[in-house]
Order: sequence, then structure tokens, then C-alpha cells
Amino acid sequence: MRLFVTEFITGGGFANHPLPEGLKQEGLLMLNSVLADCSRINNIQLTTCLDPRITLDKNNVDTCSIENSADYMRQVSQLASGNDYTWVIAPESAGVLESVVAQLSEENIATINCSAESVRMTGDKIKCAMQLSAAQIDTVINLSMDEVQQYQQTVVIKRRFGVGCEGLKICDSGVLALECIDDFNQWVVQPYVVGEHLSLCLLCYASKAKILTCNKQIFSEGQSPKLKACQVNAVSINQQIEILVKNIAEAFPGLTGYVGVDLIKSSDAYVVIDINPRLTSSYIGLSEVLTDNPAELCIRTIIDKKLPEKIMRNNKIFEVSLD
Repeated sequence: MRLFVTEFITGGGFANHPLPEGLKQEGLLMLNSVLADCSRINNIQLTTCLDPRITLDKNNVDTCSIENSADYMRQVSQLASGNDYTWVIAPESAGVLESVVAQLSEENIATINCSAESVRMTGDKIKCAMQLSAAQIDTVINLSMDEVQQYQQTVVIKRRFGVGCEGLKICDSGVLALECIDDFNQWVVQPYVVGEHLSLCLLCYASKAKILTCNKQIFSEGQSPKLKACQVNAVSINQQIEILVKNIAEAFPGLTGYVGVDLIKSSDAYVVIDINPRLTSSYIGLSEVLTDNPAELCIRTIIDKKLPEKIMRNNKIFEVSLD
């Protein structure tokens, strides 16, 4: 099998532009993890593309350099057409992941990715929250302009189409939040939810899902917290989490392959914060805590058109540091 893996940040999406250091580090960690896992699969030929400022220490991976970010999509399409499957690792910001997956789909290129429609739905924090609410899944509400102006308690602001902690800021009131926002339509303002920050690594297909791991997230303190680390496989999976995952998969039928979910355990409830239709940083630790190869699980799900019967984990906790 021939597999083309493209990671937008390190693969040329920022070629001939300044390379964001934080995104570069996280992107390179994910790319190296996926390529390492894939290289352990029998009879596989790997190809990836790289920003000319990035180097990989992997002799078993064919690489192609993309010198100009304007050529990224053209070269990705060309490379993808010469492989059996393509795995796109990219952020939802600015519609990047959706546009790449949509174009490859139009060209009938098989991907190890969620559908473009599900990327669009989950990448918009307002539409995602509406879909979750319609499915009676606990989620944090997005306040309207009128509600924000009258809200006297702590709120969180974040970019409507952002990823991770992009633009995230904690404010003591709605009025103070509005002072930090230029265009209200491009941001969401939410009540601050107190609780334990968790994440899920899921394997999804055809409105069903298997839980790979449940993880603990560690954030920095302050008004603009950042994700510092993920403790992969640190949280036990209970029936309440299993029901939540079942409901998410049914609410978003286009979720396919690897999917990340951010949530907060608040009192006795699990509140969904974000659904990430792509690889997340927690993936980096999966090969250490799963009995099976996580990349092979994702690929076989697409090829076999069904989820594996069972996910086997060990008792190990693996910390992924993002500092």
C-alpha cells in the first residue's frame, strides 16, 4: 500500500513565510509519530512533503520539498494522486483542513480523514454547539451580543473558527470580553466552566465510535492559558463517557478515522468543549499505551469500512509535553 501523509504546518503550508514556532513543534511531533507508526505496518510505502526548512531523520520515507505555500495544494493533489491513500494533518483555521479534504474528495482520492462536511460543522464553534445541543449533549453555550453585555461573571473568549487555545482569553465579565473583540461574528463568548479538563481520542466510522483513550489536559495559568501537556490514558473510561461518545458519533455521521474531543468534567456532568476532526497532540502518546498500532487501526478502519472489534490498552500513562 502506498500512503501519502501531509502535515500542513511542516509540509509547506507556511513555505516562504515565517514558520510559527509553537505550531511547528506540535506539527512536527504529530508528523513524526504518524510516520513512525506507519513505518511499522507491513508492505507500506510512505511519502510526505516538507517545508524546505524542515528535515526528517527517517530513511524509509520519500520526501518532496514544497518551496512556495502557493504551490501547496497543487503539489499535494499531485502527490496524493500517485498513492492509494492520503492522510491530511491540518488545522481547521481559515478552512484549511476542509478545503484540502474537499478538493481531494472531488478528485476521488481516498483519505484517512473525516468528511469535508463534518470538518466544516465541527470547525465552526457556533454550529458545532447547536448540533450538540440538538442531540441533547451537554456543551458550553455561546452567548449572544445582548447576553454578553449583561453577563457579570467570568467568561471565555475564543476564535469561532480557531483551533486549540488560539485567541483564548479569560475575562471577568462580558463587558471586558467585548473590549478584546474586534468582530463579534469571528469570536465566541462562553461562560467559564469550572472542572477537570479532559480529552478523548476516538476512532470513528459510519456514525459509530470506539474510544482509544481518555486523557487529562494540563493548562498554564493566567488570562491566556495554553495547553502545556496531555497525559494520555490517564483517565478511566466509564459508562457515562461511552454513552457520550455514542451520541457524538450519531450526531456527526461524517466523523471518520481519528477524532479528538475536548471536554470538562464539571460536577457529575461531562461538558463537550470542542470536537476536533483531525489528529490531536494526544495521538503522539497512543503507540505507548495501546496494544495495537494506532495508525494501522485508523487505516484499517477506512480500508475495511468498519471499526475494530476491541481496543486494547495497557496500564501505562504517557505524558505528551507541548512546552
